[in-house]
This record gives sequence, C-alpha cells and structure tokens, in this order.
Amino acid sequence: RHTGLESSAEVRVADAVREVERLARQGRRFDLVLMDPPYGQGLAQAALLALGAAGLVAPGGWVVVEHGVREEMPEQAENLAKVRTVRYGDTVLAFFRPTHDRDPRAAEPEPGERREGTPAAGDREGGA
Repeated sequence: RHTGLESSAEVRVADAVREVERLARQGRRFDLVLMDPPYGQGLAQAALLALGAAGLVAPGGWVVVEHGVREEMPEQAENLAKVRTVRYGDTVLAFFRPTHDRDPRAAEPEPGERREGTPAAGDREGGA
C-alpha cells in the first residue's frame, strides 16, 4: 500500500505452480513477474517452467527469479529465455524474456498491449 502501485500491480502469496495454472485458466498476461521462492527446494525452477509453459508473460515482458547460488536456472524455460544473470553474494537474480516462438497468443497483441523489440544489447548473459 505504500508504493502507490495498487491500481497497476498484484502481489500473490500462493503455491506458485498452482497459481500459474489458475491464472492461465483466466487468460491473464503480465508485463513483469518477480519470483522469490525459498532457496534450495527446486521451487524456483518448477515455478519458472510452469510460468513458461502457461504463456503468462506478455510480449516485451520480464521475469526476474531470485534464487540461491547453488541452484541452476535453465537457459530456456518453455517460451522464456534467460538473458542475464547477476550474482550478489549467495543470491542470484536470473532475468528472462519471452521468446513467444511457441505461444500462439503472441501472434496478435491484446488491445492496449505495447510491443517492445528484442532485448537490448546490454541484456546478455553475464554479471554486472
């Protein structure tokens, strides 16, 4: 409530895989998804794969996954491609963008949806 984003953001506290499935059934799309599951339980990768399979990230959108340094995130998770990884001590942020090569909904933008181009040259795998 203190951010002033109530009208344009949602915070969900739920089992990520089940929530992704529920949101997919509703036909929802998101420009930004931030994931910070408990470390070391395989939850980040499971939620990321479910998110990619469901096609919930809009064209030009971002997914940021926070995970432990001992956990590996795939380079590709269904229609999401990893474009950057940044390490902060024992914490890693992995940044993903949709490829939409397997998402049939990506062919036509939704009303009011803005399309962005391909990731910028600075959005490449590597530390910052």
